Amino acid sequence: MTNIQPLETWRKNFSYHPWHFWGLASAAHYPVDTACPDLVYQYAWQANDSVGRDDIRRAIESAEDKLADWLHYSPAPHFVEETLTMPRWYDANLNRLSYSDATGRWLGVQLPEGKIRAVGVETRTLIDTAALVYSDADGDGLNDTFTATVATTVTDSTQVEVIFASADRLTNTLGDWVIAPLQVTISGGNATITGRAWQAVKPIKYESGATLDPTDAGNFITSVEVYRHYCDPTGTTQDTAQAVLIWETKPWPLFASCCYLAPSTTNSADPAALGYALARVTVRDAENGIVALGEAIYNSTTGEWQRVSMSDCRPPDRVLIRYYAGDDESRWSKTVADFAAAELGKRVCACGSANRMIYQMQVDRAFGGDARVEKFTMTQSDDQSPFGYKEGQIAAWRVVRNLRKFFGGLA
Repeated sequence: MTNIQPLETWRKNFSYHPWHFWGLASAAHYPVDTACPDLVYQYAWQANDSVGRDDIRRAIESAEDKLADWLHYSPAPHFVEETLTMPRWYDANLNRLSYSDATGRWLGVQLPEGKIRAVGVETRTLIDTAALVYSDADGDGLNDTFTATVATTVTDSTQVEVIFASADRLTNTLGDWVIAPLQVTISGGNATITGRAWQAVKPIKYESGATLDPTDAGNFITSVEVYRHYCDPTGTTQDTAQAVLIWETKPWPLFASCCYLAPSTTNSADPAALGYALARVTVRDAENGIVALGEAIYNSTTGEWQRVSMSDCRPPDRVLIRYYAGDDESRWSKTVADFAAAELGKRVCACGSANRMIYQMQVDRAFGGDARVEKFTMTQSDDQSPFGYKEGQIAAWRVVRNLRKFFGGLA
């Protein structure tokens, strides 16, 4: 997965100089102090092996992955596609002939994550390309804010996503080029998007390692692509359905089986072939990640889904489920930022308060100290931290140990 917390949010958590963090400085506006050069570059090799923004992104990703592993839910909403083993009776001699559980309800499945927000496939649809208008919001003579406006039928501002235009992207992976966080308001069929100028530097400009002049309009993009980014539960194909049931082919011929039904497969005699069928999913316990499912077909005439009997007269071997899940990002913003700072192997070029906060998160509290270095102690509970013993890692463990979830099995 890629980092969920935007790099700009990480910067704000450490009160880092916005222009310098994004590699921007000039003699006329926000020059770099020669006694404390705090300019951050894209890559470590561009700044004498100091930490670059690319290193910070990876540290954020590492922190989020480790938090999710222990929490059993993500510290921020994200899209998931998981292939799980289909639930079986604990008695291996018993097998199901329908998608019902012991209570007569649809068969329940325990997802690897809790805090389910929606079931469906991640979908991006282009709303429009929008021109950026730059302005000087604080009156210091430097354009520090951009605004874009697009007409849209979208009413949920959280679904509006802004991405660098295709001409400015360096790869074809849209998710790598999202500009966030931004302020989005929708009124009268128009979405107004507001962001900060330092978020809109042309990506190619960072590849050279040069210091960028914030007064040079050529360093900034002129347009963005605006998308609707949402969880679509209406897919009717194998690539877009909420869930896909998967069967392995049978090791015996069909005539030896009491059932001649089979899921869709190109060659039921091939041991390596797989059969597929679509399924619909209902959320039974969103907080604890429990959903229920059943095989279904879509009736294009009525526009409705309809349940069907179990294909192949036996349960599928696996099920692929697509969903959107995670906790409120603002709740975990500081924890993720501190944890990521601890994950960095080196310091970021910083001055003043930012440097002190970053350094504090990187202090190893397991170090016994000596006559020259401060000594630290840890409580018994801190000593149990699975993340490590740096201040930011221990701080994350103090939060996780009280909020993590424990999942059981479903019969």
